[in-house]
Amino acid sequence: MKPIINYSTQTIGISYSLRKYINELNLEPNKAETFAHLVDTIHTTYAQKSHNSEAYFLTHIANAFNHKSQNFLVKNNRHMLTDNYQSSINKKILFALAKESDENKIIELSNQLETHVHKGNTNFIERLDSNYAYKKLAKVKYLDYKNSHKTPVMITMTLDRSFRKYIKTKEIKLGNGEGLLQISDENLEELIEKSYNTLNASFRELYRFFKLKNQRSGDKDKLDYIVMFEPHKSLTLHLHVLFYCNAIQLNNLHETWEHYLESLTPIQQKAQNYKIIDTQRGKASTYLSKYLIKSFNDNEAIEEASFFNKFRRYFSKYKLFRTSNFYHTTQNKIDKMYQYLKENYADILLAIKYSTIPIYEVLEKMEMEGLFTFEINKEEVVSFDRKAIKEFYEAYKNTLLDTDIKQEIYNNLDFFQKKAMRYTMCQATFQGSDQKLFDILHFYEITSNHLLEVEIEMNMEYKDRFYYHGMYEIEEMDLNKAISVISGEF
Repeated sequence: MKPIINYSTQTIGISYSLRKYINELNLEPNKAETFAHLVDTIHTTYAQKSHNSEAYFLTHIANAFNHKSQNFLVKNNRHMLTDNYQSSINKKILFALAKESDENKIIELSNQLETHVHKGNTNFIERLDSNYAYKKLAKVKYLDYKNSHKTPVMITMTLDRSFRKYIKTKEIKLGNGEGLLQISDENLEELIEKSYNTLNASFRELYRFFKLKNQRSGDKDKLDYIVMFEPHKSLTLHLHVLFYCNAIQLNNLHETWEHYLESLTPIQQKAQNYKIIDTQRGKASTYLSKYLIKSFNDNEAIEEASFFNKFRRYFSKYKLFRTSNFYHTTQNKIDKMYQYLKENYADILLAIKYSTIPIYEVLEKMEMEGLFTFEINKEEVVSFDRKAIKEFYEAYKNTLLDTDIKQEIYNNLDFFQKKAMRYTMCQATFQGSDQKLFDILHFYEITSNHLLEVEIEMNMEYKDRFYYHGMYEIEEMDLNKAISVISGEF
């Protein structure tokens, strides 16, 4: 009989996720062996994440009520969630309703009358991924704009056959295993993880060498970059890095690249690529948008982009896309300013979107000109060092019983505690005026017929403050009732 762990009073209040993490320390992750196995797992987990995300949205967010504006926080009709569910009437409940006279019982039965069954599609998470992709593309366009006077250079780092389980024998599309030849008996998923870690380490080494050369050259210019990991058709990763270089940086990058190649074999060198992008033929962002948005003309390309989103979700613990920072703002502040314009200046926001100026550039300018101020809430938070817990378990797993080690972890949780300060943007305030807002638009020469013809009047109810901590009231609902609310039945 398996020993039972004694959950002491010390474990009370510990999050479910931490309990689950500790209890499953002995379980080896189920890593996909073959191409077909991995692709099937990726599709399955994507569908499950979509369903889970949708259920969480319905029960925790969709019914959030803003008691300041007296409106629902989310405009539910945009999400069309009811399209994802098949509804049916429970005949037994219907007959019971017909006979019931007690008012409270009628309300209770009415809430159980309609049953909603998910159709199994992934529309919800696809919309989330679409929003994520456009935010990333907006950041790329922002960096393009900031570095329009510089030379964009794309380097591609690719690993040799020792990191691959398969090689192509014919042209195939991403996510389709037909036309692959197996050349290794190693676990496919482990090879993908190994390729990520190796490429990431190589990039960090190259980047440090590059920055050191720039410093020694006296260059103090900001060095912007975009990093994107992309799967080969065999699903093993390769890496694209886009650098925006001034004259000094361009020379240093070329020398850094030559230094990097020296550490490789002649065969490995042939798989690497260094390319100066011709900005007369297209912006640097066009070279990275392939998997960021579904901007294709044929169904096959759209299918590949869709699979890449699923691939990225499955390997979410790895940062497959990252960029250098904003110049004068943060993504959190950008999001808050965007939300304000969306609620109060929807037509101006539309004019910015249709202009040739990246929207993040305009929003950053608004913060720099003092249109917005942001209040930061500082609080001490306690978390647990999961890495240290894992290391403790690994150190004793071969000498002590599984349950004994976990009991020791629970008995000494204080040892694994970490205290840190958490900074949360709990309040954002609009400090500007209509004229100041229009001045910024004129600075970027952003105009539209609507803006010229109509003087926009701000709704004074939301002018001073559009977000603050605790402004939402949320009632948790069971799934059926939540769908009924979002359908407009209540």
